[in-house]
Amino acid sequence: MIDAAVSDLLLQSFTPLAVDLSFQIQDELRQRYEALDRIRRQHLQRLEYEANMARRRYMQVDPENRLVADTLEAEWNNKLRAVKDAHEEYEKQRQSDSHVIGEKEKKEIIALATDFPGLWNNLKTSHQDKKRIVRYLIDDVTVTKAANRSILVQVRFKGGARKTLGVPAPIPATELFTTSKEIINRIDTLLNSYHDSGVADVLNAEGYRTPHGNVFRNATVGYIRRTYGLRSFYDRFHEQKKYAIKEIAEKLGVSYNTVYLWVKNKTINAYLHTGRRFYICELNPENLKERLTSEYRAGKTSKHFYSKIMNRLNEVQYEF
Repeated sequence: MIDAAVSDLLLQSFTPLAVDLSFQIQDELRQRYEALDRIRRQHLQRLEYEANMARRRYMQVDPENRLVADTLEAEWNNKLRAVKDAHEEYEKQRQSDSHVIGEKEKKEIIALATDFPGLWNNLKTSHQDKKRIVRYLIDDVTVTKAANRSILVQVRFKGGARKTLGVPAPIPATELFTTSKEIINRIDTLLNSYHDSGVADVLNAEGYRTPHGNVFRNATVGYIRRTYGLRSFYDRFHEQKKYAIKEIAEKLGVSYNTVYLWVKNKTINAYLHTGRRFYICELNPENLKERLTSEYRAGKTSKHFYSKIMNRLNEVQYEF
């Protein structure tokens, strides 16, 4: 945000100084290439010196000593080839450097600098080049934290001019990726009617997304529910003394099919949950005892099964 604000300020403020900027850029390019030319010239001079020394050693050797003479002659020839190659490379680089800062390029630089926004926004202008331009134009930038979660940016230009900008402070990552209160409240409401997966489906259908921009999933809703202490779908209908068929079967020690038959025969009051397609049973132990007793007396239930269920109901009736 700060970089963008300073960039906008430069685009608004520095069209009159663009031409001066272009000459500073040209001067920097000239100095850079002059420095490179000195390094290359020194390298060439060193090779010429080494070739000259090799020549002197060859000229001073005794002609009768052919082995030494041949070795020194080969060394001299190698040095001469190195000088020739270095001289060609030096001339090639000089022509290349001269071309970079030739008249055509100077005119292009001046044209770009006159249109400072064009120079700044040019895709060929690298981030490094922009930093160099900023150093030409700005002495320093002071950033301070202000009230109302904003940032004050004080810019001091070359020559003493100052500008103060107000920039919104970035949202902390802890808040940026925190579930909003609106979503938490919506999940809390939906949990009255849906399990985690059903809540996720409804949230996605309503256009809600996670703080990271993803769709909601079963695990996502479960994590939010546990993090913010929201009661689960099952906890909520347990508080109303309502249970699933499987839960009643486990508590009474009977099969799932037995409780399912009780539901179908209306021995237990139940209704089908439309979202999850399962039965929610309203279990009253005393009412179940009365109905089972009636079935036993009518000969629909064996004595063993009746006694087992009645004993189990007496044991767990306070759990319902």
